[in-house]
Amino acid sequence: MDITIREYQSSDWEEVKLLIIEAENFGPSMVKSEKQRIEFYLQVPVKGITFVVENKKKVSGGEEGMEEVLQTSILGYSIVDYFGKSAFILSLVVKKEWRGKGIGRELINFIKNYVRDQQQFDILRGFADDRYFGVHSFLLKQGFKTCGYIIHDLELNQGTIHYVIHLRTEKDEKEKDTFISG
Repeated sequence: MDITIREYQSSDWEEVKLLIIEAENFGPSMVKSEKQRIEFYLQVPVKGITFVVENKKKVSGGEEGMEEVLQTSILGYSIVDYFGKSAFILSLVVKKEWRGKGIGRELINFIKNYVRDQQQFDILRGFADDRYFGVHSFLLKQGFKTCGYIIHDLELNQGTIHYVIHLRTEKDEKEKDTFISG
């Protein structure tokens, strides 16, 4: 499997839209809001970023003697919002037939490294739908810890479990400050 993770580009929209439509906890009703989020972060990159996971594979050119061509397809995406010294994963979707193959894990690890490089302390993720136990289990396997539960006073009548990964501690920052000033 030859995957790469890169920043989203406007030309990725059609494939990302299909991922949103097929996702059990998203679906067609989420297409408009996800597109607005993605476009906002393209226009205001200091507020957040969208990543896509791309699969590259060689396919034959069809006719005998034709060269192989590199075909790419998007297997997943994630929207990350910045606030303060933290990053919040707003969306993380992997194409259904690619789940369980390490794509989500690779994306989370990429986000951890990216966020750490951006001088962020924590990665947060909230998830409300308790019908998808696998999502909660996945987050815990990736190193997230539960850090809170909020009951929403919305028509959805749901609560949200919040998860966090601490990338740096206050001790790490004090040591860095001592090194810089000392």
